[in-house]
Amino acid sequence: MKNAKQLIALTAMLLCGTSATYAGSVSPTATIADNYIGARYYDYSGNGVKDSTRDVAGGSDYQIHSMDVTRSVNAGRTYLDVQVNTNFAGKAGAFHYGDLFLTDVANYDPYVGYLDSGISNGYSADSRFGTADMGQNTRWLYAFDVDYGSSSRADNTSGVNHTGALVEIDQNRYSQDTTTAREYPSDSGSGYRPDQIVMANKEGTENGYWSVTHGDYVSFHIDISGTSLASAGQIALRWAMTCGNDIIEGIASFPNGGATVPEPAAYMLMLAGLAGLGYSRRRRSARVMTA
Repeated sequence: MKNAKQLIALTAMLLCGTSATYAGSVSPTATIADNYIGARYYDYSGNGVKDSTRDVAGGSDYQIHSMDVTRSVNAGRTYLDVQVNTNFAGKAGAFHYGDLFLTDVANYDPYVGYLDSGISNGYSADSRFGTADMGQNTRWLYAFDVDYGSSSRADNTSGVNHTGALVEIDQNRYSQDTTTAREYPSDSGSGYRPDQIVMANKEGTENGYWSVTHGDYVSFHIDISGTSLASAGQIALRWAMTCGNDIIEGIASFPNGGATVPEPAAYMLMLAGLAGLGYSRRRRSARVMTA
């Protein structure tokens, strides 16, 4: 009887350990295809004619293919892993790696429609403070700054983790000049989308890292604990190189209202607990039959 009680107690501990947000859990990977073009595009040919339909400017080196997003929980912390599959990985030079932007779906509206010199492609500019579109178009709430500390957004070293910081873009930052708060591609030349933010330019605290795999992808690992992103059923994301020659943007949806599912290790604990309960019951039944 003593052994049975000990086994039941151990089983309860195991089950409790797996039920509390699943100590090691991960969401299914959400893939965002590169279907976003963006507003106010300047023709890269430099002939002064704006083109609102082209996806990539400057050639295939800037091509972005897709974005893979996974959210996980480990030791009580929530992490977001993002992999941007792009030819630009390892090719930063005159233009660098932009920051990763994130927001909840309540602040995401890329299709308001944008009219610029007679061209409208259905995509809207990012919301800017003090302008007519403030509060109507997409308002990015967070950015993962890749130029944090000793890290450089121009670093092409493959396979090395560079520190980064998740920063909140608050209302005060919206009210400041874009050169000190939110930076956009140049408005003076061709080949740019000057209404899509590419750098946050704000100090934060280290809580993640990013890396480059040449010719393949740029990846981000971010601690999002304590933010609205940790439990959101949907997260909107945006990434581009600093010239904005290609942009990927879209929504990553997580099933069950954002809940994660247990990893194999958590399943093993759960199965061990159930097996323990079954063993205890068999021992009690055997004792009753022999009594």
